[in-house]
Parts: sequence; structure tokens; C-alpha cells
Amino acid sequence: MSKRKTREEYLEEARIDERLIKSIAVDSRVVISEGKTGEERIVRVVHGNGAVYHYTGEKNHESLVRVDAYAESSGFKRVCHYKGPKDHEVLWLVEHSNGHVTHYEGTRHEEYKKKVVFQSGNTLYFKGPRKKERKHKQVDRDGTVTFFRGEQGHEYYWAVLHPSGEYHHYRGPKGREKLFRVMDTEGSVTAYDTSMASPKPYRQWSWNGELVHYTDANPLADVKSRHEELRASISTALERAEKLHEDGECKENCYLAISNQLGKIHEAAGALFRAAKSGHIAREPLPSEQLVDIAWEDHDASELSESGE
Repeated sequence: MSKRKTREEYLEEARIDERLIKSIAVDSRVVISEGKTGEERIVRVVHGNGAVYHYTGEKNHESLVRVDAYAESSGFKRVCHYKGPKDHEVLWLVEHSNGHVTHYEGTRHEEYKKKVVFQSGNTLYFKGPRKKERKHKQVDRDGTVTFFRGEQGHEYYWAVLHPSGEYHHYRGPKGREKLFRVMDTEGSVTAYDTSMASPKPYRQWSWNGELVHYTDANPLADVKSRHEELRASISTALERAEKLHEDGECKENCYLAISNQLGKIHEAAGALFRAAKSGHIAREPLPSEQLVDIAWEDHDASELSESGE
């Protein structure tokens, strides 16, 4: 659809027997009829403000099917579609000049916005009566589903279901939502601290009963220091065993056994150091039934059960 047309340009498109009618007054209208004498039926009504009403049906039964209108200030055009018999027409669809399409439901004069399909392929769904519609959920083209809560104009997103199956929970008012819980595809639940500008994980529950705590005080530096001390002790022990072997005070089999065990201790120390990098500092078992409560706390399952329509 075209954009930013003037009133004259819109009226120039509305013709009667090839005659331009753009000279009509703004507060006037022209009714265009077709048919034999005595059977004339209204097919269009052109208003002086540029709006064009389209009708279908026989004489005295013409029903409104479309209205082409535009905003006086911006010039953006809207095409409104109607359905139903004469005097009972209801608005069901509006095409916007930017490519968006709005769908409506409801009875005559009580039509409410149901969804908006954006040119990108994303679809935004609404709930609520006429003029009080609020955002309910948005289904993106890639399969991401975002859920909203709050009154009209103050909707905030509280949950996002990603195509991978990962489920994110948020807290906070509109524009200040913060991530506070994530459930991954394996069933693990990670809780985030929302007191900071950038939420950080502080606890994770796994379905196998494992509970992991995270801390801001990174123990890595201390663990690294202890790791270096342990490596030095192992090296000293190996040198001592080798000296005893050279002096004949440690038999071959004894030397190999000691060296082998010290090597395993060295590998275990390295594994411990690598584990420290993950920031895990405590692990506790957690009953599986408690995990269910934690995972779905503050969650309305009915919100996720609705189809994408």
C-alpha cells in the first residue's frame, strides 16, 4: 500500500464515469451507484476527507465490506475490512501501510483487537475487551514465545520459551525486567540474583538431586595458590623417591609404585583446579519433589498450554 498521500491524491483515484471528484468539499460526500433504473445499488461512498467506503449486495441490502482511509497528519493509509449483512457489519481485519495486519473479533461496535501480524512474520496476541486490550504473548518467526502480564500500556514480559526448549522467567516492571530463573532442556533450574544491574546465577538444581551454589567471592585465586603448592610438594616427593632409588634404598618396584601414585595425585589436583573455574563451591542433595516446586514456582501452566493460533 502507498504511503503519505494527500487528500487530493486519494480523491483522484475515486472516479465517476472518468470524471475526477477531488473538488468536493471536505465535509461532503459522493454516493456512487450502479444498476438499472429502479435497481440502483450503492457500490461506493467517497467522503471529502479522502475516505472511500465500498459496499456489496443488491438494492436496499448493501453491506459495507471495506473502508480505505488515511491519517490526515501522516498520510498513512489503512484498509479496514468488514463482514456481515447490512447494519450488522463487524470489523475483522485492518491492513496498515507499513505491512502490519491487525485481526479483530467481537460483535458490532464491540470489536476488540485479537492479534497483529507483523511484516517480519512475528505475531502479537492480545487479551481484553475493546479499548482495553493488553499484550498476552508474542510468537516470533523463529518459534520464540514471549509471555506478558500487566494492564494495557504497562505490559511486562515475564517468561520466554525458546525454540531449543529452554524456559526463562523474568521479574520487574515494564522496561526493567530481569532474568531470575532458567530451566534448561535437561531439566536443571538455575536461579539468578536480580539485585544487581546484570543478574548473576547463585544456585542451580539438577533433576538428579544435586544442588550447586555460586558465589561472588571467587575462590579460584586461593585454589590456584594451593594447587601450585601441591604441585611443588609432588615434585619434591618424586625427586626424593628418585634419590632413594639411586642410593639403593628404594627398590625398582617400590619406586615405580610411588611414582605412579604421585602421578595420579597430580592429575587429580589438576582436575580439582579446573573444577574450581566453574565457580562451584558447595553441593547438596535435594529431594526430587522439592525440585518440582522450585521449577514451577509462580508459574501458571495454562499460559503455556495455549496454541499459537
